[in-house]
Amino acid sequence: MTGRVKLNRVLIRINRYIAYALLLIAVVILVTGYRTTGHFAFFSRGFADITHRIHLNIAFIVLLAVHALLSIRSALLRKKIGGAYIDIMLLLIGTVFVGLFVLLVFV
Repeated sequence: MTGRVKLNRVLIRINRYIAYALLLIAVVILVTGYRTTGHFAFFSRGFADITHRIHLNIAFIVLLAVHALLSIRSALLRKKIGGAYIDIMLLLIGTVFVGLFVLLVFV
């Protein structure tokens, strides 16, 4: 098995784990959103508000970008489109997207 095939398998496995993490973060976003409206009482409203507005959004966007770009990469590889240039282009697109989103959150 070549190094490229091993890398592809590892990236597919990482992509799968990221999908599970995204599901978990989506549930936590829903719970903290309900807590900010006063429906749940098992943690403070301030903690829920900060977590909901900043921390979970950034984690969600970063993981979503990585998940989407890994999925696009594997779809391109299935169509026999791939290589170092595609990987670099996807990395740049992901970095710009996440960077702009984080900049918008903190400004």
